[in-house]
Amino acid sequence: MIQFTCKCGNPLTAADDQAGADLQCPACGRLNSVPTLTDLAAMADDGTYKIEAPYAQRAEDANRAEELKRIFRKSRVDEYGREIDLRSHSEPLDYQGVGVDPLDLVPEGHDRPAAPKYDPETGELIRAVEVRPDPQTPRPALPPLKRPKQRYAIHRLPRVTPLVVWANMFRPTNLVVILMLLIAHAVYFTGIFIGSFMWFALVLACILGLGILGHFGNVIDETGPANQDELPRPLRNLNWHEDLWGPFKATLVSAMLCYGPSLLVYYSLLPNPLMRMICIGMFAVLGTLIAPAVLLITQTSGTIVNLRPDRIWNTIRGCMPVYPMLVVLYVLSVPAYFGGFVFLSIYIRRYVKWTLSSMTMMRITPPTSFQWTVAIVAVLAGMWMINYYGWILGQVYRVYHSYFQWAYQGSLQQDELIDPQGFPVMPSGRRKAAVSNAPLPALPVEETRTREERLADVRKSDQQRKKESDEMLKNLPNYDARGNRF
Repeated sequence: MIQFTCKCGNPLTAADDQAGADLQCPACGRLNSVPTLTDLAAMADDGTYKIEAPYAQRAEDANRAEELKRIFRKSRVDEYGREIDLRSHSEPLDYQGVGVDPLDLVPEGHDRPAAPKYDPETGELIRAVEVRPDPQTPRPALPPLKRPKQRYAIHRLPRVTPLVVWANMFRPTNLVVILMLLIAHAVYFTGIFIGSFMWFALVLACILGLGILGHFGNVIDETGPANQDELPRPLRNLNWHEDLWGPFKATLVSAMLCYGPSLLVYYSLLPNPLMRMICIGMFAVLGTLIAPAVLLITQTSGTIVNLRPDRIWNTIRGCMPVYPMLVVLYVLSVPAYFGGFVFLSIYIRRYVKWTLSSMTMMRITPPTSFQWTVAIVAVLAGMWMINYYGWILGQVYRVYHSYFQWAYQGSLQQDELIDPQGFPVMPSGRRKAAVSNAPLPALPVEETRTREERLADVRKSDQQRKKESDEMLKNLPNYDARGNRF
């Protein structure tokens, strides 16, 4: 046992294995270092060290000078190459949380002042810091919610208005695309003309026409799901299904679904011509009304399952604020382009037959100059308008697609939807009920932990830290006095 005296005069006792450790005096709370067995003889009864220690009277060691020369030499190894510098050149163990013993602090009492506290790593005195007391008052009630302001798409999608899209059609990149389409149309009609003499030219013209019609489906896909703000290049990436056959098939399916019933009635066996014309007109008007929604579904949804009547109606209802504009633009662009495209092809074939028939004296009526002019103007104007119309459909998809309720589309947050400029975020017919203006209740005050609970956590963490330190110290290698590892 090691017995020594604190500076306050209180005797202290520690085990032999606690030599060099720090103990706190239970009387005064002072932090004392437990002396080693060699230091114990140099200590006075009041806990201080004697100046005239017995170390000066010990016998001189004959090999002391040689030992000191060996220890304090510049080289880190001795003459045999063994390492004699046992200092650690890596990070100190205290930095890694090793070798730090927790201190059992004496709890503060009401009858005496608080005992001094020392940092367990540096040994510095921890001084008290004045902390402003936390007022344990309940928080005030939140003010009533205000009705949110009407949001418009101009804040997040600045280029969705029809006028802005029309102006963007005149950008140089878009004008280059339209010029390339114009050249493709000229090559197509030239192939139709030459196809009257050479059949392979007609086959090449039909393949080019498939790519031209597929381009307009690419416009919807590029400005819609792809989130691009310009026209795609013709034939895009030259993928057969994604850029050629897929958009053409979607356009063909839309046309057959919208105007197929009218063709069936036209070739039906109805005896009354008036009834036949009425049915054809009714089906054609109905097909025109649903054509924008069907075109959006076939070009962007990716599956024909969404062509169910209820999902077509959900698509129309989802973009109802702008759907009348889509129908008007459809009537102005799509019939003009496809009508001029078909009739100009027929006129070219008829002109060739008339030219050949004039040599054989056959009677085939050639198209007039007025019919040529109307067909050419319809193709040029329709080519411009159908690119514009595809861009508008793409923008409508970007804004309203989560209202369409399509299959295989996943869950979307409707709170993030933004409608085009001039239309509210959610139509008035589908707006949720207004939020109550009643004030919200006050939030409860969070319960704070007591000092005893915090001290218990500190002691628990210190014990765990000491346990890990002891485990690590057991695994450290041992050396003898000459630096040899054993």
